[in-house]
Amino acid sequence: MRGSATPTIARPPPFKLAVRLIVVSAVVLSSTHALEKVIVEILTPALPALLHFLDDTFVVTQVTVDENKPDATLYVSADVTHPVDNGLRGLYPRGWGGRDSGGITVTYTLGAIVQCCSLALIAILVWPLGGTWEVVIRLLLYAPLMGLVVLFEVPCTLISGLWTFVNGQLNSDLNRGLIVWGEFFGGGGGLMAAVIAALLCIVIAHRINHARQGPHHAQPLVS
Repeated sequence: MRGSATPTIARPPPFKLAVRLIVVSAVVLSSTHALEKVIVEILTPALPALLHFLDDTFVVTQVTVDENKPDATLYVSADVTHPVDNGLRGLYPRGWGGRDSGGITVTYTLGAIVQCCSLALIAILVWPLGGTWEVVIRLLLYAPLMGLVVLFEVPCTLISGLWTFVNGQLNSDLNRGLIVWGEFFGGGGGLMAAVIAALLCIVIAHRINHARQGPHHAQPLVS
């Protein structure tokens, strides 16, 4: 139809793509420590509310971060909010019935999620480009989309760890559904979510940029 144009995806020259990939990867991967700090600053205050929202069986009593290791590690201390039992054995909150013992500590190493965030950022900066405005739009989309990935993966993995501990103590198989989510992310689900987020950034940004330029301006998705 005359007077209309649709976004197209063109194949960039291989040499140009390779050079861009090397340069962008070097810059992004050299900044992983800064990215790790951002994730820690977002997660630490939000974790108690997120974990309680996902499963009110647990209440977080303390969140600490060990940044002296190669990958920062979250230490989350929690307790059950009510007795949990399987009909034969029970796990009780600290102080329940005068008990001094109780509490659970689980850990989460941030290296894997930092790598997912880094790979997604490399992808949206390397392939393919449609001008400066499109890069800006991608970055604006990247922050909330990857933020959602982080704020969902980490709490799910921690909840899975808490229920794994409880089931180990009770020799049971309670709340298997929540544990499966943690196993999914631990088995590569985080990387899959990051890839989907990167693809969404690329496609949505291209469509927004194309709409901003108007229907008479056709521009391939490549630079």
